[in-house]
Amino acid sequence: MRLDYIDNAKAMAILLVIIGHTDGIPHFLEIFIYSFHMPAFFFLSGYLVKDSKLGIKFKTYAGIQFRNLIIPYLFFAVFSLLYSILNNFISRNPIDLYSKLLGIAYGNCDGLVVNRVLWFFTCLFVTSLLFYLLFKALKKAYLVMLVSLATCLLFMYFHNPSQMRMPWNLDLSIIALFFFAAGKFYSEISIKNDLVKKNGTRIAFVILLCIALFYLSKLNGRIDMAYMVFKNPLLFVANGCIGIVIVLLSSLLLPPTKMARFLSRNTIVIFPLHPLIFSVFTAVGMMIFKLPHSFQATMLFAGIYSCGAIILCYPASLLLFNFLPIAVGGRKKL
Repeated sequence: MRLDYIDNAKAMAILLVIIGHTDGIPHFLEIFIYSFHMPAFFFLSGYLVKDSKLGIKFKTYAGIQFRNLIIPYLFFAVFSLLYSILNNFISRNPIDLYSKLLGIAYGNCDGLVVNRVLWFFTCLFVTSLLFYLLFKALKKAYLVMLVSLATCLLFMYFHNPSQMRMPWNLDLSIIALFFFAAGKFYSEISIKNDLVKKNGTRIAFVILLCIALFYLSKLNGRIDMAYMVFKNPLLFVANGCIGIVIVLLSSLLLPPTKMARFLSRNTIVIFPLHPLIFSVFTAVGMMIFKLPHSFQATMLFAGIYSCGAIILCYPASLLLFNFLPIAVGGRKKL
């Protein structure tokens, strides 16, 4: 059974990702969005883990996660590579195929020059495996959450930004694991039924939490999970949690819509394709309309880019779900 408020939450998370990747949003809004949009994605991923999957053998679980995440990762990486080669050919730039392939094999944001957002696929894969192993050892999601919280805070405190990144985001997964485990714990205790029931109270909480998060995110500065930029560890975790609560409460305020369900179901397509669509929009603006490269750095074009990416992802989703389902983890037809 689908939960409408979770569809709303996933839709909000992917919209924040898309908007956050545009060049036209104000800096303060970028800082605000980046403080929690990826923690929210890991949280929702943990929420959606079924107990039945945690009861199977590790090899079977890993195989399912490989099908759901790594095969789509490889598909979109190859697609992005072909796009990158074509783009370099048109612009007559040299093509360093070796470094692009090496980046895909390494699987983190530093090397994925063909499409940097693909880091999320490998990171979520490793994070889900770490959660499985810890859950098997500790038996309770809240224990995994507490252990991972202590581990991620210690890791961020001693982390040296200049050190070489680990392949497939093994290092970043230590941080993401806390939010993933928190999502699973939330799904078990059903906070939504006990915490805030009245819409008026929810609205008041959302407003107050947004004000608090605007201040705290500005205090911590621009963070970026993909590049392991966290600034203050406590503020990073606190801001991520506040943002997640904002998303959850806001999702309960919104009615179920076909658009929210589409965005929720198609995050696996929208997430990797929207940067490529942005690139095409920029090329069209510069080559056909002779606009300067800076034309995209306005709120108007941030809106146009975001809406255009969502619109173009619809036919792409139809094609992939209906004719190449393996590319989207073997999911059912739309």
